Amino acid sequence: MKPHTLHRLYKAIMFVVLTGIVIFVYRTNPDFLKAPKAESSTAQNVSGFAWSGGADANPGIGWISFNDTSDASAPPAYGVNVDTATGDFSGTAWSEHIGWISFDRTATNNPPLAPFNGGVGAIAKVNTSTGVVTGWARAISGCEEVPGVPVATCASSNAGAAAGGWDGWIRLSGTATDGSPYGVSIMNNGSFSNDVNAYAWGGDVVGWVDFSPELAGSNIVHVNFPACTIANVTSWGSCNEQAGFCSSNSPGTDIPGTRLGTCGFGYSGSATQTCDPGTYCPLPAAVNGNGICEPGETMLNAPSDCRGKVQQF
Repeated sequence: MKPHTLHRLYKAIMFVVLTGIVIFVYRTNPDFLKAPKAESSTAQNVSGFAWSGGADANPGIGWISFNDTSDASAPPAYGVNVDTATGDFSGTAWSEHIGWISFDRTATNNPPLAPFNGGVGAIAKVNTSTGVVTGWARAISGCEEVPGVPVATCASSNAGAAAGGWDGWIRLSGTATDGSPYGVSIMNNGSFSNDVNAYAWGGDVVGWVDFSPELAGSNIVHVNFPACTIANVTSWGSCNEQAGFCSSNSPGTDIPGTRLGTCGFGYSGSATQTCDPGTYCPLPAAVNGNGICEPGETMLNAPSDCRGKVQQF
């Protein structure tokens, strides 16, 4: 048999073998040809939708989902988390137009500028005292090296060869070209601020990102903080008497009270605790002249009723 005939036969056999391997692997693991999925949402506490878009030169990418529980049509098992102790962001959001948007340095590589471009730790944080968010997120599609071939991680901070110069970075706070500040912040109830400049900036493709868009209604981006409890209170309000208590209780009874406590960042709502305001239901007005020294009457305010007895000789 001629050498070139053997070579063609060898290639045909290898093609059949490789095809068989691919079919076998696909049947045992259908996901191996798909883009990597983000982590499960079970440990993520951020949900809702942000909106990227506007009438300017940056039309944006539309809705961005922060948890698969917010969008059943999106790829499963993903979400973003805010550590309420450290303020660190982690996890992945999803856009149907540009794919995964990651808050993890292991996927995004180092941000191009400060803050958090030092190579370790979180790339986005919230100040747990002020609620101000700083740092970055990144659309992983900005790292693609080959058109149409998704990547799971970014090889550098720069744009991929197939991304047309767009690097995918989204800055969560900074200064606009006109000198005005912009940025995202989280309020104590877990909602993101809807102030006039409360936006993130995603460059030429993403544009301005609104974390509290009116179009989303109740489905705006929200951190699902645990409820404030007495054990977590950092500040108590004044003790207020229970209104109407004395109308059904006897004079001189100690009036109960309640006070509200706040837990600060990382907890929603407030806690209520009973307290003693140190006041009593008022005694009845003294009735002088009925010959009976009643509660509230004394020798001073009702001398005819409470006069002392005089010994007779």
